[in-house]
Amino acid sequence: MKKLGCLLLSLMVLCGCGKTEEPQSTAGTEGEGPVYACRTFDYYDYKKPVPESEPADDSYFEDALISGDSRVGSLYLYSDLRDKGAEVLYTTSLSLWRIYDLEPDEGGDKPMFDMIMDTDRHNIYILIGINEIRNDNFDAWGEEYGAVIDELIEKHSDDSIYMILNYQPRGLSEIDDASLYQHVEEQNARMKAIAESRHIYFIDISDEMYGEDGLVSESLVWDGLHFNTEGAAMFADYLARHIVKEENYVKEICE
Repeated sequence: MKKLGCLLLSLMVLCGCGKTEEPQSTAGTEGEGPVYACRTFDYYDYKKPVPESEPADDSYFEDALISGDSRVGSLYLYSDLRDKGAEVLYTTSLSLWRIYDLEPDEGGDKPMFDMIMDTDRHNIYILIGINEIRNDNFDAWGEEYGAVIDELIEKHSDDSIYMILNYQPRGLSEIDDASLYQHVEEQNARMKAIAESRHIYFIDISDEMYGEDGLVSESLVWDGLHFNTEGAAMFADYLARHIVKEENYVKEICE
């Protein structure tokens, strides 16, 4: 779906995103009928995660790039997304600030940032942030992530950009469980604000892949963080069923 936020800045949406164009005059010249003003409305609510949709077919993933840290490596290794045509790029220990100089572990010979910026795919996914999770102040992190997204939007104004929220791990070294949970929540709050202000999408897998304890289900990860075969397959299926389709949210109304 084309980037609605950049191309439809003059729109007014029911959910509060965008503005309307000034209506044209409806007065016709003598002997002619009325001239109707047409306005395009974007009804997508950028404050909410991407809702469930009809599953995407393989052709969708032939036009998709999925990028990020070692958690994306689970998709690379254990899911069928590459078989469906997706480009999957991951870098072990990738952080937001190292995105500019670290190359993907597989499939790329340029820094991850350059690989994302230079892609010719029209559906771009990013999952990053877990390697900065031990930090206790995410203001600078949020500003840097916003700057990355701004550059991506400028280069890919016609494309769909999806940020994948950081899911809650079952535990990590060198950070206590309570701080880990709070830090993930703080990161995600900043990503949600970026999505709303830039009119891009965010994916939240918590509705299907969390256990009753509010953490990623133990059966889906092999070390508390990285998806096992079952988890990677479920994650890939989740992505296929959470696609924003323009025809569902953009309407033209003439009056």
